[in-house]
Amino acid sequence: MGGLRRPRRHVAEGKLRPAVNEVFPLEETARAHQASEAGGVRGKYVGRVG
Repeated sequence: MGGLRRPRRHVAEGKLRPAVNEVFPLEETARAHQASEAGGVRGKYVGRVG
């Protein structure tokens, strides 16, 4: 985990913003995967647990 300390700190300080295209509930993981495979996406799809 040592290699992630600096990026985590930059995110916490607002110096680095992860590119998130959309957040899906865990039960919609299949739809997130289909959207990702369709292409034309800037950013990542994130699965929300809970």
